[in-house]
Amino acid sequence: MSNRTTWLTGAALLLGLCAGEARPAAPSTSRDRAVAGLAERIDHHVEAALKRRGVRPGGAADDAAFLRRVTLDLTGAIPTLTQVRDFLDDDDPGKRAALVRRLLRGEAYARHSAALYVLEVIPPGKMGRESGSQLRTWVQRQIKAGAGHDRIARALIAGEGEGARVFDQAAESRPEELASLTTRAFLGVKLECAQCHDHPFAPWKKKQFWELAAFFANVRSQVGGPPPGDDAGRFRREIAIPNTKKVAKARFTDGTAPDWGDDDEDPRRVLAAWVARRDNPAFARATVNRIWARFFGVGLVEPVDEMEKANPASHPALLDELAQAFARGGFDERFLVEAILRSRTYGRSSDPVTGDDARLYARAAVRSLTPEQLFDSYTIATGGEPYPETPARAAARRGFLDRFPLPERPGYGSLSLLQALYLMNGPATTVAGGKHKNPILEVLEPRAATHTGRSIDELFLTVLSRYPHSDERLPLVKYVQSGGPTKSPRRALADVYWALLNSAEFLSNH
Repeated sequence: MSNRTTWLTGAALLLGLCAGEARPAAPSTSRDRAVAGLAERIDHHVEAALKRRGVRPGGAADDAAFLRRVTLDLTGAIPTLTQVRDFLDDDDPGKRAALVRRLLRGEAYARHSAALYVLEVIPPGKMGRESGSQLRTWVQRQIKAGAGHDRIARALIAGEGEGARVFDQAAESRPEELASLTTRAFLGVKLECAQCHDHPFAPWKKKQFWELAAFFANVRSQVGGPPPGDDAGRFRREIAIPNTKKVAKARFTDGTAPDWGDDDEDPRRVLAAWVARRDNPAFARATVNRIWARFFGVGLVEPVDEMEKANPASHPALLDELAQAFARGGFDERFLVEAILRSRTYGRSSDPVTGDDARLYARAAVRSLTPEQLFDSYTIATGGEPYPETPARAAARRGFLDRFPLPERPGYGSLSLLQALYLMNGPATTVAGGKHKNPILEVLEPRAATHTGRSIDELFLTVLSRYPHSDERLPLVKYVQSGGPTKSPRRALADVYWALLNSAEFLSNH
């Protein structure tokens, strides 16, 4: 065992971190071939577009940057000290693929993916955090059970199950709001622009909007129970268009009418089956586009909910190929995500490149962390474990998140002045600054003067998931050894810790 490993092991044990995880078993050959093949197709399309534009892509991210990015993207938090050490010490050439497979199977992935799904499907202004958490819990169970995106979408559109209660509440249980939410979330179209008049820049007509809303004509304020149909108890399949004497009959957005079975057939279920069917390219394309945007900051079609002919994809053939593979694979999110994360395109460095354009994907995007990612990453960086959540941790989470409104979209946004001040002086960083008990500083402060370099190395590994560069390490060693303004190496080391937690590098995914 090396001296560095010995040094880090003691800290890891005091932090209550695991001593390492066994490498997952090799995936099935056929599935792995399919994933690798799709990853190669991603790179083929992206690199061909770069070549046409004369843009040279950036190089591959180093192991530390890749580990941090993948862990944030798949679990919603930075890696632990032990995970960083184990990954950087591993010389297996297949370790990146193995890391992606392992994280995709974990509970943290289901939890984080569900949180992103809720943010993507329901605009923040239509949902509070409490109701959002109920939907997230339901989606998390579906993802954990291996449900495809088609099954999740069908349940929400049809009004079935716990998740549908929140979906209906977000739309205020109004047919027109449910129609708008359904098309934006599952077809990538802002059909609500045609609610009052024909859309000025798209082919959607007012009549089409209300024909779709007619599928929700039976909606109730509470999901479940007998529908408020006609006197014979039959489902309504039409809706009055407000401020007119016209009635719109339920019809799909492609202009076709449902092949109704009998009077007991729920129109919501009929619509759900049509939207999320395997041969509906709009559903697969919209879902793939949102998932792609999670990892690259922008979608292949941008904005992601304006998938119109007038707003083509940056890489049309790639979007079509990904959508077809996604549908053939049963809308399996893990399969699609694994292919994306194993591509060279995802694995590039975030360093600037000449002729850079975010929609060319020549380098990794720099994205802001969601409030939940920030809280969980602070928890890990200050020696805690975000899950399983204790009552005290839950209260701390609520207090933290109350200061950070739900983002309009994951990966976007910047800190306000008050939020930045809170991060610099709030509970997480005061713990880091040594004002309260901190297991990391308890280990490192006694060695600040005698093992300064190693102490700084460990702070970087804990907070930024990497070793310091030489031009960072040398001046920090001098600062700590001199004791800083207080002439105390212990306090100076805490200053370094505080600075790392407030750095732009810690506060972003890159």
